[in-house]
Amino acid sequence: MLGWEFPPAITGGLATHCYHLTKALAKQNISVTFVMTNRRIQNKYDWLNLVQLDAATVLGNYDSFFNTGFFNEVYKINAGIIRKFENEHNFDAIHCQDWLTSIAGRELKKKLGIPLIMTIHATEDDRTGGHPWNQILELELQACREADAIITVSNYTKKKLESFGIPYYKITVIYNSVPIPSEEPFKQKTNKVLFAGRLTVQKGVEFFLKAAKLVLEKKHDVQFLIAGKGELLPKLIELTFDLGIEESVSFLGFVDQNEIKEVYKQCDIFVMPSVSEPFGIVALESMAQKTPIIISKTSGVAEVAKTAIRIDFWDTEKMAASILSALTYQELREEMAERGFKELRNYTWDDAGRDTKKIYEQAIGHG
Repeated sequence: MLGWEFPPAITGGLATHCYHLTKALAKQNISVTFVMTNRRIQNKYDWLNLVQLDAATVLGNYDSFFNTGFFNEVYKINAGIIRKFENEHNFDAIHCQDWLTSIAGRELKKKLGIPLIMTIHATEDDRTGGHPWNQILELELQACREADAIITVSNYTKKKLESFGIPYYKITVIYNSVPIPSEEPFKQKTNKVLFAGRLTVQKGVEFFLKAAKLVLEKKHDVQFLIAGKGELLPKLIELTFDLGIEESVSFLGFVDQNEIKEVYKQCDIFVMPSVSEPFGIVALESMAQKTPIIISKTSGVAEVAKTAIRIDFWDTEKMAASILSALTYQELREEMAERGFKELRNYTWDDAGRDTKKIYEQAIGHG
């Protein structure tokens, strides 16, 4: 399995997905070697073989696609993977997690004569809000054309790939999941509203802040928390001052997986106003802590989170009204929390592991 990040080196949902999927595959007796750029991970994992290569120097997150050296690092890690594994003939399949390692995946498929499976977590069109880098888009699409099988995390992304000419019969949807807490979280009303995610155009944080302004005009004691980092941070901080809400908004920066659970618990509502969101695993993480969710209609998680309030990301008045309703009516908030918590049992990582194993078996059988 070729990736770019793995806990504790986390940028977004990709690392979380890889962590839980590899554990689920181990339960299916699938032996996984996970290959990534060297992020100085010291942890030992008993269910997989973690290989970190020094071919690239990227140690932090990769928010800055605007860094001119980024593509050099991508090509370096792909070249390093090819060099290390081009003569290794003890693997049955290659599984690439997104486009970043797809060059190596395509080349190793040819050299080793084994099938290539691509998981597409987000398209370049999604990540850039409809203004894709053609170089990245072409890498994605070429990988999908050459792959023996493609996994997407939602029908939303499946349809996006089909719109780019990828045959529907190559694509299987396998939803993300989250671990269900062994004990149900205890909730207290706090009048706190949370956004968690990368601070990029794709995530729609500016709409969250504009909705916050409308909420505060009617309810002054609400606190809005923003967990995450990204290139839009300076502009978002400036926007809070322009809107006159800087005293009611807290920027928490990056919050690790253990601490974010406590942040979810402390908040009454979680809002995911993404402009384009192929899935949105943070919404499920919030549900696991019994925090009701308000999500944009343009998100994959809307396919599984049936009890969520769905809004158009640009409709800040509806977003504000939904936040106010959830804050005001305790019964509504509690009903959403209870039903959301129960919904999580419909999609588990064990299910994802079994379904992914079937994809491997089909691809190997056709190879």
